[in-house]
Formats: sequence, structure tokens, C-alpha cells
Amino acid sequence: MHPKPRNLLEAIASGNENEFVATLCEPTQACPGSEEKVNVIASRLLLGQELFHAQDFCEHGPATHHSNLHLIFHVKLYSRRHGGLRSID
Repeated sequence: MHPKPRNLLEAIASGNENEFVATLCEPTQACPGSEEKVNVIASRLLLGQELFHAQDFCEHGPATHHSNLHLIFHVKLYSRRHGGLRSID
């Protein structure tokens, strides 16, 4: 039995991405595309939280839900292009 992954990156690395369930996150007032928003999303990822909250600040209307499948695709693509996933401890 494998230990429960702490975040989506660990789940992908162990091949269990379809079983990973993110926890809820708090909304942020960081502007979309800003360095602050990128840092918020990175922190959420490492903490095993959902990446987007419906009440996140958005200049173009309310945030939309992004499934883990969309993120998994991009993480796997990045992994293939850059020689695999590395731990972010």
C-alpha cells in the first residue's frame, strides 16, 4: 500500500493522479496573471488544494472551475519535456 500523496505532483509521480482529491482553498484577491497569483497557485498545488476558487479575483467575471485532468495533462507534458518530475521539498 502506498502512502497517500500530499499533492497532485506526488500523485502523478506515483501514478495515482486519478485518485487524488484536492482540498478546498481560500479565495485570493491576487490579480490574474500576476506574480502574486502564480505564487498563490503554486502554494495551493504544493498544499494539495484546488488551484482555483470561485471567489478568486477575476477581472473578466467569476472564476471557472478547472478540473485536475486539465492540470494533469500540463504537468505530464512538462514532465516529458523536462526529463521527469522532481520533488519540491
